[in-house]
Amino acid sequence: MLNHLLSNDMDCLEVFEGLNLEVKRQAMLSELTTLKIGGPASMLIVPGDIETAVEVVKRLRENSINYFVLGGGSNILMPDKGLECVVLMLKGLKTMEIIGEGAEVTVYAEAGITLQGVVNRVAEIGLTGLEGLIGIPGTLGGAVFGNAGAFGYEIMDVVEEIDILRDGKRVVLGGRDLNYGYRDSGLKEKDVILSVRLRLKKDDREDIMKRMRQYIYVKRQSQPLGEASAGCVFKNPEGQYAGQLIDLAGCKGMRKGDIEVSSKHANFFINKGMGRAEDYIALMDEVRERVMRLFSIELEPEIRIIGRQG
Repeated sequence: MLNHLLSNDMDCLEVFEGLNLEVKRQAMLSELTTLKIGGPASMLIVPGDIETAVEVVKRLRENSINYFVLGGGSNILMPDKGLECVVLMLKGLKTMEIIGEGAEVTVYAEAGITLQGVVNRVAEIGLTGLEGLIGIPGTLGGAVFGNAGAFGYEIMDVVEEIDILRDGKRVVLGGRDLNYGYRDSGLKEKDVILSVRLRLKKDDREDIMKRMRQYIYVKRQSQPLGEASAGCVFKNPEGQYAGQLIDLAGCKGMRKGDIEVSSKHANFFINKGMGRAEDYIALMDEVRERVMRLFSIELEPEIRIIGRQG
């Protein structure tokens, strides 16, 4: 059924007939990711609202069509050969609402809104709890799924509840019910985040803005923000910094094809032009081997590697 539907445009379009969505065939994943790597996806679907997203997933499951949910395209490495499936992007889900008043406020936001859109808006109205996430690319849904964090902030610390699709069924989970940890929300791989409720505290707007300016200054000085990357490649080992270990192992400037270990921050790999996933993985493997040999520390990937064999 999967191969038949994806090879027959009319059949596949009939599955989604009458829904509020955008469809693109043979969408290049390199154009959908911050790393600018990845071949074509059989079909890209962008629902226009939550109800449509729910219905799309229902129809995909009913017709045994394989699908992959892509957020803002950061923190991910796509395969050179692409994906023979439907790629579902939720960037059309971008409603945001501030609920309540007082010392603590609930923020309702849908999964497709950019993380920076949320960070900036809550700061503008004097809500604290997210300012350490300034400068992190991607969508809110992706940030929650990977428990994005920086400067002592983690987004799951302020998540009140998450509205998701799990096994095709809509479920609301409390943030405290999830066994989240470092760069891990505790959600399952196939869970589809629809919206999030955040619990933030009131604070002086100028104090929040000052902290954000400080954080983004540090990032600009120490990270290659203007270059094509997937963000940090490896998780920080307990009590250590991956970038520092990679630097001490003499890996800065190492290169495979068009993929290079950044000279500014060694835990960022830069696509210098026509980079390929196979080169990125080969560079990861060599860096991990060097760090292991010198420090007996095994680096664990922070980025999601899709479609890796072996």
